[in-house]
Amino acid sequence: MSFEKLAAWLLAIQHLNNQDKIKDNQKELIENQAGFIANQDKLNSNLTGIADEIRKQLDDLQESLVRKCAHCGNILKEGSSFCHVCGMKRHQCRCGEFLDAGMVFCTKCGKKKELSEEEKLYSERVRLLQLLETAKEQKELEAAEEKIQDDLISDYENELKQKAQQEKKDVGCGCAILIVLALIVAGIIWFLAH
Repeated sequence: MSFEKLAAWLLAIQHLNNQDKIKDNQKELIENQAGFIANQDKLNSNLTGIADEIRKQLDDLQESLVRKCAHCGNILKEGSSFCHVCGMKRHQCRCGEFLDAGMVFCTKCGKKKELSEEEKLYSERVRLLQLLETAKEQKELEAAEEKIQDDLISDYENELKQKAQQEKKDVGCGCAILIVLALIVAGIIWFLAH
């Protein structure tokens, strides 16, 4: 086998090896992206379900925190000091200010109110809902970042395709140059032999 043929074969083998590596990398990228999207869809579904459940619980808690008489459970009228059904006195701060559900500090004297278990639960649920809303915003930000990554991957794949096409052209030019050189060398040898 001549030197020119050997060089052409080596270039062709190197080109095929590079093409296989590029295809393997592209396949791995696509598989990783599909797995990531499936996991993200599961997480979004779970977060939506959790947020809906917490909203329902908040609605239930808020309804239970409506100013109700501790004695008879009747809903109290706005601004009333006593239950209009059974006459029980409303919860008041030491300064005399009425403390409504959800109030942590007295608006008149600033003393901290002792929260009931229902009020503590309600506050915790509100905080959790705020965290979930923040997580939702984070997911939207991640989705935007994912789109940017997809665009970058697409650009990278296009760049790899262009490089592969350029390599094909280079291999073709290299082979053509080797053939021309082989013909020149063969011509010189033939000329010197005659």
